Amino acid sequence: MHLIDTQLKRFPVAALLVLLLAALCGVAQAASVSEVRGAAHVKVPDSEWFPCTETLGVKNRMSLRTGRNGRIVVRFGGDSLVIIRAQSEVFVENAPGEILVREDAVHLVMEQGEVVVINRREGRKFEFRISTPAASISVQKGVLTVSASKAEGSLAGVAQGHACVQAKGKSVCMDALQSSRIPLKKAPAAAVSAGPQLLALWREEGLLPTESDGTLLLRVTRPESGKAVNRSPVKVVGATRPGATLTINGKPVPVQSGGGFSADVPLSEGDNTIAVAARQGEERASVAVTVILDTAPPLLTVSQPVDYFDPSLFGACDSRKCYIQVFGLTEPAVTLTINRIDVSSYVEEDGSFFITDFPLSRTESVLRVEAIDASGQKSTQAITVSEPVDSDGDLRPDSLDMCPMDPTCQ
Repeated sequence: MHLIDTQLKRFPVAALLVLLLAALCGVAQAASVSEVRGAAHVKVPDSEWFPCTETLGVKNRMSLRTGRNGRIVVRFGGDSLVIIRAQSEVFVENAPGEILVREDAVHLVMEQGEVVVINRREGRKFEFRISTPAASISVQKGVLTVSASKAEGSLAGVAQGHACVQAKGKSVCMDALQSSRIPLKKAPAAAVSAGPQLLALWREEGLLPTESDGTLLLRVTRPESGKAVNRSPVKVVGATRPGATLTINGKPVPVQSGGGFSADVPLSEGDNTIAVAARQGEERASVAVTVILDTAPPLLTVSQPVDYFDPSLFGACDSRKCYIQVFGLTEPAVTLTINRIDVSSYVEEDGSFFITDFPLSRTESVLRVEAIDASGQKSTQAITVSEPVDSDGDLRPDSLDMCPMDPTCQ
């Protein structure tokens, strides 16, 4: 004990850090950090900011902060998570495992930044509440995103489930794929369909509902999620309960007497999220489908061979074929063919390809390289083949003939 006291006196700063980390990293924490990326820091009352690490126990009155490329994921038991995205600062007012104001709630305070709450608690009421300078937002089960700015107020959106926002004595509730904007010192706006920025965030985090998330039937049969197309608009086809009210990307779509629906939805270049929502009485359902519009042909550059090449100079030849080197650059995941032979297996993750022994028939005068992407767009490069010089006509190219001027020489 005397030795420990002596060491603590000699290294007071180190001792403080040891005691602090010991207090934070208890073995059985109800809430803890499960993932850290980039610049991420944490502080407790009367401490400076220090680096946030995985497995760190999350306590009441703890602050967590992320930098430009930072990210912190906090697990609150089971499958419930809070994702603190880049350039955010969150103060933990109430966390499980502590002496709580409420045993069934997590309360976070956010001055600025963006968080995603994934509340999947089953079997009992368990609420997450986010307080911002503009409002208080709560979700009991579902996926909620809240962004806050000291200058512009807050934006709340629901990817799955149901959540409510309160400000200036007014409450607005949102269903899946809806959002509400809350200006500073004003009541929240009515719930509307989530905009492209929120849909892109949920798509990036893998949080869009791919199946109906309610008791009401809702099914999208076309297009398949993740499909790439090369033209706009795309026809969306599906079914819901007859008599239900349906919207696609916030626009009303008529439902046929049998429950079927279809609509042409315009796309923009790149990833598009098509949000389909149905409602009948108090029942609601929502599904999101991702479609990629790709109107540009894939990159294709053949570096070798060059136009008008002699195949005998690029590989070994026999009387029927020359086995040549072909290399170049295209895009990952394309279908690549050379003279109708599929060589897609040679395409690397960066799009490069290198074939050491492609069989080129001696009768072929063109090497045709073709790349087709997932949307069906095609790029082609045709390279003219020169007939190898065979001065003595013995079907052996001069470059491989020991006696190029004597057909009797073997």
